[in-house]
Amino acid sequence: MLRVWPDIHDYLLSTNNEFGAKFNITYYPSGLSSAPASNYYYNSSAFGLPNTAPYPMPFVFTQPGYYLISVRMWNVDPSTGDFLSEVTGYNAPPPPPVCITLYDNQLSQADVTITPSQPDYCIGDEVTITLNSPAAYNYISWQLNGITDITCFETEGLPSNPLSWCETYTVTLTDPGTYSITLLTSNPCQEDASLNINLLAIECCPPLSVPDVNTPFKLQCCMEAANFTLNPASAGITAFEGRPAYIVPASNTWSNTGNDFITNFGAPVGPAFLNVDLVIPSGVTLNISNMDIYFAHNCRILVQPNAHLLINQPAPGTTLIAGICNAMWQGIQVAGPGGSVARQQDPASGALNFGTVYMTGNVQVTDALFGIIGMKLPLLDINTVASELTDIAMFPGSTFFPSISSQILFTALNSTTAQSSSGGMLFVENGATLHNCLEGVNMSWHTAGCNLTLPNPTLPAYIGCQNRIQNANFTATQLLYPFNATGSPVNITEAGIHTIRYLPQANQPLLILGNSFNNLRYAARSIAIDHTSYRSNNIDNCEVGISIANLNFGTAIFDNLNVVTNRFNNCNISLQAARTRLLIDGNLINNNYTPPSLGSANPIGMFLQGSDFDLRYNQIQYTRCGIALLSNDTDPSVVHNNVLNACGIGVWTLGNNTGTQIACNQISNYAIAICAQDYTQPPAETGDLDDQGQCDVFAQKPADNLFQFPITYGSFTGYEIIAAIPAANNFIYWYRNQPGYIPQLFAGEVTPMACNPIGPTPLPSVEENCGTIPQPRPDEEIKALTDERLLNQEALRKVRYYLYEADDTLAALQLLEDINTDVSRRFLAPYYLFQANTTFTDSLLATLPDERTEDLHYHWLNTIYVTLRQSGRTITQLFPTEEDTIRIIAGTYTKAAFEARTLLYLLHGEEHPVLLPPMPAIIDPAMMQGVAVNFKNGQTNNIYGNKISKPYPNPTKEYLTFESALPDDQQVQLTIYNTIGCKALSQYCKGAGTWHIQINTLPPGLYYYIFTSNGELLQADKLIIIP
Repeated sequence: MLRVWPDIHDYLLSTNNEFGAKFNITYYPSGLSSAPASNYYYNSSAFGLPNTAPYPMPFVFTQPGYYLISVRMWNVDPSTGDFLSEVTGYNAPPPPPVCITLYDNQLSQADVTITPSQPDYCIGDEVTITLNSPAAYNYISWQLNGITDITCFETEGLPSNPLSWCETYTVTLTDPGTYSITLLTSNPCQEDASLNINLLAIECCPPLSVPDVNTPFKLQCCMEAANFTLNPASAGITAFEGRPAYIVPASNTWSNTGNDFITNFGAPVGPAFLNVDLVIPSGVTLNISNMDIYFAHNCRILVQPNAHLLINQPAPGTTLIAGICNAMWQGIQVAGPGGSVARQQDPASGALNFGTVYMTGNVQVTDALFGIIGMKLPLLDINTVASELTDIAMFPGSTFFPSISSQILFTALNSTTAQSSSGGMLFVENGATLHNCLEGVNMSWHTAGCNLTLPNPTLPAYIGCQNRIQNANFTATQLLYPFNATGSPVNITEAGIHTIRYLPQANQPLLILGNSFNNLRYAARSIAIDHTSYRSNNIDNCEVGISIANLNFGTAIFDNLNVVTNRFNNCNISLQAARTRLLIDGNLINNNYTPPSLGSANPIGMFLQGSDFDLRYNQIQYTRCGIALLSNDTDPSVVHNNVLNACGIGVWTLGNNTGTQIACNQISNYAIAICAQDYTQPPAETGDLDDQGQCDVFAQKPADNLFQFPITYGSFTGYEIIAAIPAANNFIYWYRNQPGYIPQLFAGEVTPMACNPIGPTPLPSVEENCGTIPQPRPDEEIKALTDERLLNQEALRKVRYYLYEADDTLAALQLLEDINTDVSRRFLAPYYLFQANTTFTDSLLATLPDERTEDLHYHWLNTIYVTLRQSGRTITQLFPTEEDTIRIIAGTYTKAAFEARTLLYLLHGEEHPVLLPPMPAIIDPAMMQGVAVNFKNGQTNNIYGNKISKPYPNPTKEYLTFESALPDDQQVQLTIYNTIGCKALSQYCKGAGTWHIQINTLPPGLYYYIFTSNGELLQADKLIIIP
């Protein structure tokens, strides 16, 4: 009997032991009609031998497919079992062949073909998986990441999704990561099998360079594709401070057609592309002109002490120093002697202990983290910066510091590397441009002076004792990677100029002069500085124009800071200062900018917080608030002789500003001219303002603010004064009893009172009270004053004169010592501390009051300062208990709180936002949006006001001259008013050209002029006529 499994067929065979069976198994992979692949032969035992029934013949099928099994009878030697010959003519014919279709019940990698087959794939690749023997299955299913994608099977012979549909499976890899593909099968024997296939998709570099770098991987791809002139593996590259660098071997002049790269490395003529640092060592001067150099993101130019980098580019040539691969690079770093070491020249060798960079003309440094910085920095990895940007804490509604500097830059700027190498000298002048740098110029952490003997023929002519940043350009459009990544809160330059703890000496002030800033977060930002003047700069479209946050440790009497004759246009805040003593004079805000309405106007013109100031002769217009004053406390400060036009609130005092006088200002087109209120953001600060003006036997000086053209909107009419403060703080507003000076509409805790002559002496005229600032009183006359309020005001006025105009620090010091008031002692304590006279400082502090919270905070801070001096510690070496005290102070809104916040910035880079309270409730918010700033028919653009120049000469005595660029058919009206608001002269002018206006019929004095066209205000300003 022959029996074949699994299809069972029984065949009768002889059991004679002289015969045996020989089996022939033929394998057909693709069907019986196809060519066979192989044959197998197996012999049975001889039939009938004892103990051999039922003679099984095992055979292992190793491949799926079709098998033909046949059997033949052979003669067998009974004694040996050997097969001898096939039997023919036997009376029982051989059984028919048996056909078997074999189905595989296992799946392995060999059962499929993957095209293309590779370890991993690129995003966007298409991968096809083919089942090698699909005919062996009657059920095929493909799953992608655990979800069934397609299934093919047959039901009762009827196809549902034909099996041919599932013979191949194609997947497109659209995202990075692992794609898990599962193949499920079943055969006619109802045996199931499965196979898991994993495909890894990664980001792959494209064949060409990547222009839109905004991720670490794209940066890597671009770097791999870049054709660098020098790489870390290039000949002649050495490790310098752990970074690959090309060290300039000798003084030289470079251009695109002649430089070390062409001479020493065979580079082609043209730009250089460096993936290494460029180091200028001591004794080497490198001149660069008419050349373009591009740096990789981890590279810098380093100017060592006693080395010089000169980039002097006359027009029409250009020099460009930039990054590559759409990414920021490290910038130009200039090493100095360290924070507490004076700049000087070695008398024996002539070597300088600082490096210099001189950049002037048609040169641009672009796309650097720090365009030019006066110190060395540790490497700032931009991929790390990209990851940190997502965690930046911004402050919606904040009018003070954002936090990019503290959270991203603080670690580098405050590093030991930075502070031990600060004091490098920077001379950036005459058209040089810093474009799309995170910071343009940084001068920080140098508190010592300069011991150079100048002029000195052994030194380059441009070297002086102080940095010069003059007539340079700072611009931004969009920062490159990492600041172009999705979700980055920073996309423009953080600060055009940034100074931290930079303390020039009194005879070596820092002058920031004539520069242009456009579309930056901060034009110039300073933390803890001294002896610096910001003068005649043009600042446009910046979130903050000039920002200063200061403290009184290590400064002499006054900070001697000046913000003078700058022009601001369309800045959210043009000037802000915290705990700063400064002069603010002759600045123009929005002289060339007109917003659509007060609601869309810039929030604040000038914002002074916890400061001492003389704020005078500024012109501010088209802001929601012209001048905001927060917690400036009892020290005498003045806001006088300013022109505020089209400001929702002219002067807004918040919290305690009892020492501030607001006088002799021209305020026009206002909702509220002067507003005093509590500071309502937590922690709240009670509003307080002293009497404005003075009218008693000691002095008869009315406030003399001129109020013109209050806003009318529906039933609303603008207020001259609102005082939303406690009844206990009600103040008197002394006014001149003449039209224009009398508050017509007022509310709250203010008592307007006319200032009338006391005795036979008449009041001083407006011209005398508010005209050109007279010389301060003689010292002896000041010291003879018996009214302490007047004494402090006049003394500080004279001290400011000594410091800002006469440059006589000793005279200022002597006067403060002579008057010996609480105010003078608060100014003297920092001076004696600066002189390290801690004993005398202690004695001064002991005499000061400490009943008020502000007085107590002043004591706490200065006691810490004295302890620092006595122990020889610096401001960044506070003990934990001292820092705890500072944090308590910083959590308030006393004057000292702003100083405490500056300390926390120096210690940890912490930044505290100052939030403005909402506009006073008396102002309808709809009015702010609805009132067009030109106050006529909702028109929103003053297209002619900027086409008429300011008058000259001014002061004048016979005539005025205006330059006009008006269209020939455009007519405007010039009207001149005297100080009581009466019209003194009116004249029409037309077209382009030069207009000469005779004014010799008007008496000498202070006047105001306006230009109007069809009732629209085009221009307004002061005019002084002299005898």
